Amino acid sequence: MRGDHFDTARGQVRAWLTGDRPGVLVLPGIRWSGRPLAEEIVLEAPDRPVAVADLPGVGGSAPGAAAGPGPAADALAE
Repeated sequence: MRGDHFDTARGQVRAWLTGDRPGVLVLPGIRWSGRPLAEEIVLEAPDRPVAVADLPGVGGSAPGAAAGPGPAADALAE
């Protein structure tokens, strides 16, 4: 598992990646970092590639896209 930052027009978004290929994007909730959830997924489904994103303004993601659900969704879509 590794944390990686992705640049968007609204700032960086951090995601915790459990594999090296595309997989499922998991959103942990509006107040929590994705790391604990990614650690749990690695234990329960080690062969499933998953990206657990820290929502904008949470954990290691930049606060720039946290102006509301629309900007946050746009940042994650990038």
